[in-house]
Amino acid sequence: MVNLLEENQNCWICVFYHRVWRLWRINNERIGYEICHNFETEMRDSKDLLEEYFQLDIDLEQLYKEWASKCSYFRKLIEEKGEVFKGIRILKQEPLEALFAFIFSANNNISRISKMVEQFCVLYGTKIDLNNGTFYNFPTFLQLTNNLSSMEETLRKCGFGYRAKNVSKTVEKLLNEESIKNAGGAECWLKSLGELKYLEASKELQKLPGVGPKVSDCFCLMALGMHNVVPVDRHILKLTKEIYKPTFLNLNKTKTTTNLTENVSKQIGQFYIELFGDYAGWIQSILFSTRLGRFKIK
Repeated sequence: MVNLLEENQNCWICVFYHRVWRLWRINNERIGYEICHNFETEMRDSKDLLEEYFQLDIDLEQLYKEWASKCSYFRKLIEEKGEVFKGIRILKQEPLEALFAFIFSANNNISRISKMVEQFCVLYGTKIDLNNGTFYNFPTFLQLTNNLSSMEETLRKCGFGYRAKNVSKTVEKLLNEESIKNAGGAECWLKSLGELKYLEASKELQKLPGVGPKVSDCFCLMALGMHNVVPVDRHILKLTKEIYKPTFLNLNKTKTTTNLTENVSKQIGQFYIELFGDYAGWIQSILFSTRLGRFKIK
């Protein structure tokens, strides 16, 4: 890893972990970075944060080999399209940001979710103007509570729809719930869920407005580091039926649909865990990527 910016290189400029980052690839094993701005007063080590965000302690190459040995479909995918799908990682997001991003995701598409997250940052986050553009930090919990009285109305005007109420009610609950106060506040409480077992953490999360089983599973996988949690939506249901044809799903040709019930979601999740092991949530994200327009394969 290096932190010296080299000119005339393709790079990505983005905000995560309360910093504006400029990132570029040096080679297949090294990433270059520069911190353009730090929104925090606390100076955490940027190299450690970058490694944490991309979860670079996880040997993805070894996982690919293990998955290929267990699944002929995945083996063929990597043999034929390996360069396309190589390096897809689960990003470890900050809990507060992950929570609201996944509340936005309900009945939504990726493009619109991204726009909602950006709009949320513009509305409530801290702004910085730099030579390479204007950037917004994801709002702190204090910034959200300071705007709570008008939040639902503001978000509705900005096109968040029914999610506006879920977001404002979640902020309100995180602010006022006695057990959350006793845990040190919203951000400390969200992080502390990672110390619980999956079912306990999921149960606590689903007490929040707008958090159902899928949102809870996304949070557990991408914010708490519960790598074997498999979020299931209609896309995962469809590709699971097409690729693996598990007997517990309805494969009767006279009935072309299977309702995505909570029980079906649990069965699909358990199916992936039994097939792929402790990092089942990671391979789910790779299989999901095969259905995205950018990577889509037949």
